[in-house]
Amino acid sequence: MSKLGHRNVAIRYRYSSIKQGSNHYFIIHVYVVIHLVVDQVTEGEGSTVILQIGTNNVKEDPTETIKAKYKELLHAFKDRKTRVIVSGLLPRRAGGYLLSKMLDINVWLGKYSKHLGFRYIDMWDKFFGRSEWFMRDGLHLTTEGATVLGRAYNRAVAELDSKV
Repeated sequence: MSKLGHRNVAIRYRYSSIKQGSNHYFIIHVYVVIHLVVDQVTEGEGSTVILQIGTNNVKEDPTETIKAKYKELLHAFKDRKTRVIVSGLLPRRAGGYLLSKMLDINVWLGKYSKHLGFRYIDMWDKFFGRSEWFMRDGLHLTTEGATVLGRAYNRAVAELDSKV
């Protein structure tokens, strides 16, 4: 079991259902589900929510649209008693423009997360070029990649615990 606590919450999606809607639908769907999860998890102080958002929208949506969606999502957690850890976008197999756009989003996301008082984790450098941590699609993590990411999350939670 993960060290992340007694009330781990996992949300899984089937990619076929995500592709049926527009990109906006996907973000709103995640946003609504996260509100439901936060309402359940944040009953007491010391709860931690880790936000790791995928990269399905990055190719199609303008950068400012993505940032606006992140702002809306992050503000849903601003006034809660939950500790929030925001994980930056992970690199994916893509061309130079898309990777540059993702890095731009990560730089902004790190600054904005810290501005809101959230802990930010940037795993880009650790995952970049590590094809063995990704499945053949170059997007989803293998068990080894998920383990590396999970350990980083455990360290981030432990750091927050040590500051209490």
